[in-house]
Order: sequence, then structure tokens, then C-alpha cells
Amino acid sequence: MGFDRGDTDPTPRGTDDVRPWRSNRSSGGENSSRLLLRPVDWLRPAMDSENRFERRLLFENFTIAGFKELRADLEDELRRSPTDTARYQLATVLAQCMPDQHSLARAEELLAGATGRGNDLPPSLRAAARDVQRSVRSMLLESESPSSGRLAQVNWGIYNRCPLVCVGCYNIFNSDQLSLREAKASVEKLARAGVEELVISGGDPLEWEGILPFVDHAYDCGLDVALDTVGYSFTAATAAALSGKVSYLGLPVDGSGQDMIADFRKGKNDLLVRVRGALELCGEFGIPVKVNTTVTKGNIDDLEDVAQLLCQYEAVVSWSLFQWWDLRRTPALRERMHVERDRFRERTLRLSLAYPSLGIWSQDVSRRARTHFFISANGEVYTFDSGSLSTIILGDIRAQSMSELIGSPALRKNSPKFSRSFPIPPVVKATLLANR
Repeated sequence: MGFDRGDTDPTPRGTDDVRPWRSNRSSGGENSSRLLLRPVDWLRPAMDSENRFERRLLFENFTIAGFKELRADLEDELRRSPTDTARYQLATVLAQCMPDQHSLARAEELLAGATGRGNDLPPSLRAAARDVQRSVRSMLLESESPSSGRLAQVNWGIYNRCPLVCVGCYNIFNSDQLSLREAKASVEKLARAGVEELVISGGDPLEWEGILPFVDHAYDCGLDVALDTVGYSFTAATAAALSGKVSYLGLPVDGSGQDMIADFRKGKNDLLVRVRGALELCGEFGIPVKVNTTVTKGNIDDLEDVAQLLCQYEAVVSWSLFQWWDLRRTPALRERMHVERDRFRERTLRLSLAYPSLGIWSQDVSRRARTHFFISANGEVYTFDSGSLSTIILGDIRAQSMSELIGSPALRKNSPKFSRSFPIPPVVKATLLANR
């Protein structure tokens, strides 16, 4: 899913409008007329559109170029009018785009002034400033720790279009897209750096016309390739092309019935039927499946029924359960979706004991913060913070070396992505490898 830079007709707030637009794929046939969806309000950040600083969160502005322009403006503003609001805003920009030890030290100095005694920060910004300060201090500590070196796993949102609109999506839907040639060159860079596993997602990667040659190239480069898709357009022809090339296919199952799923993934009223068809095809073509479930307040009591549904499919070798993440969300949406960490942990532990054959693996938000090395569709690399910084830009896969990107203090080097590939039980990993 995504939108064009020229889209000036935003969805009215408070509606469930998921207005379609036509895919620009040129391959012809059914795919060329498939309706893809524009982002709606729950995908857009909560922000004051008149505020230049907050407008950095708009998809078209959330780029290295956009941040550099904003930083220059804020530097000028701070020289002309050194308010604590300007200090907080500049510190946030320094920490959110390509942070290094020098820029983080300056951000810490600015925040110390902005949050000190007698500061003139509005009450609405004080909590955010303290939260950014905590993240800055954590990254400064990371910058002083020895790097573990080789990155084992990379996530890549290869395409910004999707047939669904999902309430929990945290992709940045900018409109730029790497060419297949650029993507192939970048995957070669990953392989040379010792990356073992590449997890391809989107949007939906199956909507990208270059996905099959890209998977072939990544496989030929020696990477273990996994592909996360919503499964809506997965066909027998696609299964045949991917069989033997992917370590697993990731499919979403966020409820045991379509009504439950539609509360989270909108736009297709036959999604569960399509996903179940994909599960059958994976069984036929010997493709292992890792099911992904985002756990929310709305579906946590349905997980037992989801487990029983998954047990019907021999292709399922792993089930990942993720606590819903409120990145860039409004307070109202958080109230609707958020599930407490202790409840999430208790429920997922109970399921893992009851269904050992599903290879259950769970992660709450605190364990995911600043662990991802996520390449976006435009080639810029992100990681995700659990605090006010939300998304942090590490750099550009085309412009920076892997050592520069991996060395960013925004990445937690104790992440499992630095020490092993996808953390599932050894017996399940053996099954994945045996089925390749």
C-alpha cells in the first residue's frame, strides 16, 4: 500500500475509508487491474499539520533529505531565538536521522538545557523531551560499547504497495522505489558483509513486478531468503517459483474468523479464505510457513482458536506472536488496540506450552526496540524505537558502507540479529532447512 506525492485528498479523520487506486504494474492480466489501497488515518501520524517540526513525520518528509533541510532550519531558528522548544526539536532531529556519537552528544547537551530547571517547554512537550533524552542516553552508551560486528539478519520492505490497509502497520510509505538493478546491487553488499538471512516484506512484496528475479538473485548470493506477504495474491505459479528458494513464507493470521481479522486488516473481505488457500499451496509445494500474528486487545482472547486453526496445516512450522506496537499512533487508537505486556506474555507462554508443535515464538515491544536493520523501499535504512523517536533513520544502503550502518549507535548490538538468524527452536530450524 502507498500513495503518490501528489495525493492531496486525504481520508477524512474518523472514517474507515479505504479508497482504492489502481496498481501501476505493467505486467498485464489480473495483476495489472488489482486494486491497491491508500493509507488511511491510522497509518498517518498524529500531528499538527501547521507545525514544521511535526510535519517531518509525513511520509514524503521522512527522508534523509527532509531531515537535513529541517535541521538547517532549526539551527537557524536556534541562533535567532534560542528557546527550549527549539532546543528540544533540534535534539530530536539530531537523534532521529543518522545519529552518531557527536550528534548524540550535542542532542544530550540541548536536552539538558531544554529540560533543566526554569525551562520554558510547554507542558505538552516535557514528557516527550524526557523520553527523547532517555533514548539519546541509551544510544550514547551503545556508542561506547564494543560492536559485535557481523549482522546476521536484515529485514527489507522491498515495496510500498499492498492490497490491504492494516491498523498496525509501521512502514513509512514514501513514494520512491529502488529499481531491480539497485536492489540486486544492495543485496550483494549484504552478502559481502556476512548477512545470513534476508526477510523480505513490504507493503506486499508479491505486488512488486521484480520480486521473483530479486529472490532468485538473493538466493544465488547465498542468503537464506524468507518472504513475508499478506498472502492475498499468492498463486500456484508463485509457489512453484519460490519453492526451494525461500526458507519460509510468512503469512498473517490475526484471528480465527474473517470478522476478527477485518478489525485489524481492512480492504479484503475474503482475506482468511485467501490465506488458507496459501497455506494449502505451501503444503503442496513444500514451502515451510511462519505464521505472523499481531496481538491486540481485540484478538488476544481468540488466540486459542487461532492455534487450533493452524494445527490443521502441515506447512506451518512456526508461529510468531507480536505485541501490537503503537508507533506514531493517536491516543484513541492506542486505547483501542493496546494489550498490556504482562497479559501478552502470560497468554503467549500458555499457548507455547499447550501447542509445542507450532514452534511458538513471541516478542513484546520492549524486546524489539532498536533491534531491526530495516531497509525501506527507497533504500534508506531504519530501526524502530519504543519511545518518542519511534523510527530512526540509520542511513542509505546505497550511500553508506555496511560497517557504517551496522556501527550506528541507534542499533542495539545485543540484538539477536547480531548473533543468530531467526530465533526459533532448533528442531524447527532443522525442519526449515530440510525442506529447502
